[in-house]
Amino acid sequence: MYRNFLKYKSALLLFALVFFRTSVQAQVKDSVPQNKAYVDNVRFGISYHTVLHDFQQLWGSPEAKDSASILYANKIFQGMKFDRIELDFQYVDSTSYFNQARFYRICSSKVQAVRQMKILAGRLSKIYPVSYDEEDGGTPFYKGGCAPVGLDDLFTVFVAPRKGRWTCQLRYGAFHYGDAGVLE
Repeated sequence: MYRNFLKYKSALLLFALVFFRTSVQAQVKDSVPQNKAYVDNVRFGISYHTVLHDFQQLWGSPEAKDSASILYANKIFQGMKFDRIELDFQYVDSTSYFNQARFYRICSSKVQAVRQMKILAGRLSKIYPVSYDEEDGGTPFYKGGCAPVGLDDLFTVFVAPRKGRWTCQLRYGAFHYGDAGVLE
């Protein structure tokens, strides 16, 4: 009877170890996709040339570009038309990292900008956890997701005047990549 107990205990222990190992491997394997630190399936932290190629496949040729920034105009993202989209890069030595994306939607008034912001936050909340907060003057803003590096939020959705007009803005980053970099 004692031998049967030991066999049962050994089998149970072996099963627990296999189950635990499988669970850990699944978590490690899926940890990057669950982070969801992407803009239209283009991951933050990748190189300028990869980002340029990937966005050209999605949105066509940019309006303008230089080594630090890529500019698009009048593109649809999350079902909403944005008047201006800026994709920015950080350089560590000679290596580039996609570290920021800014989306601007021009609105006729602050009220319309707030309405557009709430719609966009609602759409993003279907993908990411999103939290609500208010600025000192009572203007709402939203933030959410998990940054690809550090402990910050992935994005902020807010309203602000820009060049004399109200805008609904979606800002991812800026994320700061260190010397160790990020795997592509």
